[in-house]
Amino acid sequence: MKVLRYVVLVALILFIFASRSLVGITTDWWWYQEIGNTPFFLKSIWIKVLLFCVTFLIVWLPAYLSIFFARRLAPLRIRVVEGNILEFPDHLIRPYLFPLLHGVAALIALLTAAGVTANWTLILPLFHPVAFGAQDPIFHRDLSAYVFYLPILEMGYQIVLTAILLALAMAVVSYAIQKVLRLGMDGLKMAPVVSIHLSILLCGFALTKAFGYWIGRYELLLAQSGSVFGIGYADFHARLPLLGMMSGIAVAAALFFLINIKLQNWKPMIGVVIVWAIVSAGFFVYPRVIQQIQVLPSELDKERPFLANNIAFTRKAYDLESVKESRVEPVETLSPQNEKIDQPTLQNIRLWDRDPLLKSLSQLQEIRPYYTFKTVDVDRYMMNGNLRQVMISARELDYGRLQNPTWANEHLIFTHGYGFVATPVNQVTSEGLPDFFVENIPPAGSPELKTNNPQIYYGESEDTYSIVNSKQQEFDYPSGDENKYTHYQGTGGIPLDSNWKRLAFASRFSFKIFFSSDIDAKSRILYHRPVLERLNAAFPLFLYDSDPYLVVNQGKLYWICDAYTVNDHYPYAHPVQFHGDEYNYVRNPAKAVIDAYNGTVTYYVSDPTDPILQVYRSVFPQLFRPLSDMPPGLVAHIRVPEDYFLVQGLVYSLYHMTTPDVFYNREDQWQLPHPAGDEEIRPYHVIMQLPGSNAPEFLLMLPFTPSKKDNLAAWMAARCDPAHYGEKLAFEFPKESLVYGPSQIQARINQDPKFSQLRTLWGQQGSRITLGHLQVIPVGNAILYVEPLYLKAEHRELPELKLVLLAFGNRIVMEDSLEKALVAVFKTRMSAASPIPSSVMPKAANDATLTEALAHYNKAIEYQKNGDWTNYGIEIRKLGDVLKKLSGQP
Repeated sequence: MKVLRYVVLVALILFIFASRSLVGITTDWWWYQEIGNTPFFLKSIWIKVLLFCVTFLIVWLPAYLSIFFARRLAPLRIRVVEGNILEFPDHLIRPYLFPLLHGVAALIALLTAAGVTANWTLILPLFHPVAFGAQDPIFHRDLSAYVFYLPILEMGYQIVLTAILLALAMAVVSYAIQKVLRLGMDGLKMAPVVSIHLSILLCGFALTKAFGYWIGRYELLLAQSGSVFGIGYADFHARLPLLGMMSGIAVAAALFFLINIKLQNWKPMIGVVIVWAIVSAGFFVYPRVIQQIQVLPSELDKERPFLANNIAFTRKAYDLESVKESRVEPVETLSPQNEKIDQPTLQNIRLWDRDPLLKSLSQLQEIRPYYTFKTVDVDRYMMNGNLRQVMISARELDYGRLQNPTWANEHLIFTHGYGFVATPVNQVTSEGLPDFFVENIPPAGSPELKTNNPQIYYGESEDTYSIVNSKQQEFDYPSGDENKYTHYQGTGGIPLDSNWKRLAFASRFSFKIFFSSDIDAKSRILYHRPVLERLNAAFPLFLYDSDPYLVVNQGKLYWICDAYTVNDHYPYAHPVQFHGDEYNYVRNPAKAVIDAYNGTVTYYVSDPTDPILQVYRSVFPQLFRPLSDMPPGLVAHIRVPEDYFLVQGLVYSLYHMTTPDVFYNREDQWQLPHPAGDEEIRPYHVIMQLPGSNAPEFLLMLPFTPSKKDNLAAWMAARCDPAHYGEKLAFEFPKESLVYGPSQIQARINQDPKFSQLRTLWGQQGSRITLGHLQVIPVGNAILYVEPLYLKAEHRELPELKLVLLAFGNRIVMEDSLEKALVAVFKTRMSAASPIPSSVMPKAANDATLTEALAHYNKAIEYQKNGDWTNYGIEIRKLGDVLKKLSGQP
């Protein structure tokens, strides 16, 4: 009866696990049908099952056969001696111990197979091979051998090694408990059948190790040796030959074990083990000796060709070969023509940082306690015919703030967020608060940002499932003392049109789904609603950007998220930390678009040359669409992601040096500026007109200073507009001239007497000053520094923009608006740089001509006060024409 109860208990546990797995697979199947990606789901399941079964058989079968043969053959042989270390009564061995060994072997095989299945994506290149079209400089193999196939070989090596070691362990234990194998004071004693069996297994072990040493030669391309990432001098002249020698010794050991099946003499093995141990020790010692004696005394000379490989392949890995480099001669003055050209730049200088703006939005625009603004995104839109930089944030539900968090409220009534707010980056009200393009509920404001479906069912904070079209009305938005309600009209979610579906989702989420009388056949369940969670479920092979951003297009809301392909097996490439892990290959080949109302997921290819993406497209051809298929209204908002550009910038700060001698000495290494202590300047967006371009464009830029210095060395930009998307530019300043860097400007601001007085005054009034991020803004060949200053009451989370600090050349100005600050900077400069010499004034001027000149001058001053630099430039040009006429010049 006890045995029966155990059997029933085990069967019940297995049924529970199996039923939950079945429910998970079934509901996932429906979800993939919803997003139109069932081929990926089916193919991934098929590959996982295949990999699991193959791995299980590879690990389990040798162990099973070892136990099977040991059990069958050992009783036919005479026991070696009595008093073995493992003493078991004979009547216990067969009925209990052998089943236990089989169970242990099966469990280890299951765990190994499950662990390997988690890496199922590694074998995708086997189905559709793709070449990189470039070879490594040591073994002259296509780079796909390392990126795609070396990880497969490493995984296969670990599987086979596990299988051999498990089979050895099972054989030793099986023979030991049957008293035909003993290790005692008088040495190792075994029956002949044991010697044969162990010789076969050890032969397999030695061959496996030989294979491991062989692939270890290629793994040297991924390691750091001295000052080189990849194979260096000591690797090439010491580690490579030793690994080949160790592989040969392992093959020799395998041959010995094969011969030992016949000889059954283990004494010669002692010599093989000694040689193996000596060479293995030499592998760790000899290269270090070479490094110390031969390399370090003349490291640059020895490592020069290997450094060249490191530089070239690192630049390939991070797509830095295409960076267009230019030199900039710095100036501290601008002509009126330059001011006119740079009007888009000056009109789009960002004054709001994300954190202060987010705090202001939470106070001004959340409207109700259950709404939240999770992030603020920077984008650009055409507003009144002009390209404007805009900060936009979605108003989403925060279920943790519901006043009455019942199940019906959380899942049936409060189902979605509502609308968004948008503000220009450089405008504030008279109180220093954001000046909105779009605000309030329902969203109202600029017609360019009008929405027909402001409901947000899929966003960044919808972290629970919702059931729409139930008998309960869905809360839409608050309106005065009443609430507006709605019913979902979209295509998202899975219809709960059968009891089986309701039961399945009840098992997965909550049994209230099955028993609720508010849910009927018209109801739909929406889950995987957070953008990143939805993308990771839809296609987990990508690494996704941490900042999806909201886009308004033709009255609808969309989320765009950048997708990355990463790898850690790119030869000779410098590794970087990216999203919490270390990689030495990072690309951004795709854009994922999610409809905020319907939840549809679409992948667009932005870089079809990426070989890893080419593999994904070959295996899952139905998933990807070319960028040309993206609606134009969305294409206008694609951008180079900040995380990706930061990685490229950090790598470029070292690998812009392409000469091994300069690179080795770090003669021109750059770093990110640190104007506020330990905090680095991060990439930020600007709208500006590049040299040689005829229109303003949306850029992502990053400044650099020399290593351990504070002056500005260069700035780097990534072009985001579709016509030049992804192009990278680097502008370097001459080393012989000083261009103030962010830390130096910040120090000058802090030391300014006026600023010190204001900081002391405001600090005494129960307020707290917060300085925004210092921005480096190229204006022609000059550099304008901009830093906003926010004032916040001690007990009120509502920052107000109170000052704009500008630094241009040797001047620092502080005004309460950007327009006034620009006027102060350029008016002072123009009056000093462009006086009207008295020598050019005629002795007798025509009164009408003088009146005309004065009129142009007065108009220019008026336009200057209003910040209208276009008309200001026109009037200055007209004034110049009149003065030329007065002076008699043609």
